[in-house]
Amino acid sequence: MLVWGSNTSTFYLKLKVTEKIYFLCDPLALFKIWFNSKILKWVILKNKMELYLIRHAHYIPDGESSRYIQRDGHLSEDGKLQSERLGERFVKEGLKFDKIYSSKTIRAEETAQICCRVMGIEGIISSEELVEDQIDEEPNDVVNRMRDFIDDIKSKFDEGCFGIFSHCFAIRYLLRTLEKNADLTVLPHTGVALLNYSSSKPIIFPYDTLKHLNGIESY
Repeated sequence: MLVWGSNTSTFYLKLKVTEKIYFLCDPLALFKIWFNSKILKWVILKNKMELYLIRHAHYIPDGESSRYIQRDGHLSEDGKLQSERLGERFVKEGLKFDKIYSSKTIRAEETAQICCRVMGIEGIISSEELVEDQIDEEPNDVVNRMRDFIDDIKSKFDEGCFGIFSHCFAIRYLLRTLEKNADLTVLPHTGVALLNYSSSKPIIFPYDTLKHLNGIESY
């Protein structure tokens, strides 16, 4: 809550949680903050490239899996519902993908198909570069192929909105190299990480990954 102090050239920022005054702000300084935020917003909207990195939905492995051997498989009933809810969420948010890419695994492709069906989008492009980390790969190998994939998109398009269906560790390895302080908690199934490439340095935007999973097991 903003309140004026006894000196009309200064006002106080009082937080409602406590009744303490946290800091004083000069109006000119606040104007600069507001102005700079407007400039940043204008730059982002002027030439925007957004990449939605999406983990596949819950699935039933065709065999026993481990950290190093990920068996592929078809989506479970919960996984199908997760995918539908994700598509419904994107529709409500007015999101429209210019291109859809998916890992070549069954679980990722089925997630993309269900989500895109709800969104009314066709034409999913499968790629080996988006698969989960393999037993003979180091984390840097996964990062390199993920970055090569994104660089290829950037070389073909100046702007646009892209949906990329991949895997938990592949996405985490990539984020770790882009921003050291990025939140690297494990993405739940159909969790989303949003990258904005409007500037030379990618910006990782916060995204409420659990919003569409209300009432569904997030695993």
